[in-house]
Amino acid sequence: MFLDKVLKKKTDLLNLENINLKISDLYSLKNISFNIHNLDFVCIGGDENCDFLMKIMAGFISPDSGKISFNKTPLFGGVNLTQIYRHFSYVDNNNTLYGHLTILENLEYFGTLHDMQGHILDKNISKLLKMVEVGKYKNMKVCDLPLTLIKKANILCSLINNPKILFVNNFTNDLDHESRKEIFSLLKKLKNHGMTVIVSDMDYEPFSKLFDHLIIIQRGKLTYDSKNKKGDFKMLYKITFKSDPGDYGNFLKVLEDHKQISSVQIIGDKCILSLKDDANLMLGLSRLLKDYSEKLISFNYEKIEVKNE
Repeated sequence: MFLDKVLKKKTDLLNLENINLKISDLYSLKNISFNIHNLDFVCIGGDENCDFLMKIMAGFISPDSGKISFNKTPLFGGVNLTQIYRHFSYVDNNNTLYGHLTILENLEYFGTLHDMQGHILDKNISKLLKMVEVGKYKNMKVCDLPLTLIKKANILCSLINNPKILFVNNFTNDLDHESRKEIFSLLKKLKNHGMTVIVSDMDYEPFSKLFDHLIIIQRGKLTYDSKNKKGDFKMLYKITFKSDPGDYGNFLKVLEDHKQISSVQIIGDKCILSLKDDANLMLGLSRLLKDYSEKLISFNYEKIEVKNE
């Protein structure tokens, strides 16, 4: 049977070679190449371009140029893609469940969409309820569940087809820190059940130690790949801070024009500064925040390896 055998050892499962995509002047991918191993928990972090990359890998959009292969079979170009995509599943921040149905009823519905029925469907549902640890809530309507459980139920239904790869795209943006950690820990456990999980998350830093493989995309370019450190790498110095009331737009231009700051990102309620060198900007930042009536709530300084362009 085509690709039916579950891979049990570490091997290249998904290969990207020189992927290019031009959407606009702001959103594009430029010569993206990397390999993803079977059974790894992978995070693709960075900026909004990660969303396009995830949708290309999942088969929703085609790149302008480049090659992608799943288990050495091309994703684009003349093959029976249905045979491949039945091994994929995808979830994002949109709730795809029916609120008036219970978790169990949603599972049964999505199972029938994949031509499952009877004993096979019941057995698969029983296994998944234990895997995701929501069995005691299975008879509750989705509309009555707290947000974290709704997220788990979405993951649960995305696994009904026993995928080899689960794509999780910007899935935890609306959760607090502890709930995000709970979801990421759950996703990491899925590799014990023969799955490769690829998540995209712009605020990945607090959970970076959970991932087997970290890939960073900035301004459409691959700037870091933890599984491929060949070539010239340099250190990127990054400051992440949160202030109150958090009106970063008021002094965004001041930050962008600073000679020691190479880029500025505003993600959620945080501001992220990428520095050109190991300069200590804390004193200047404190003064700037005071000038704009901002109170510093949190501050983090880190160094990461990035590939030279």
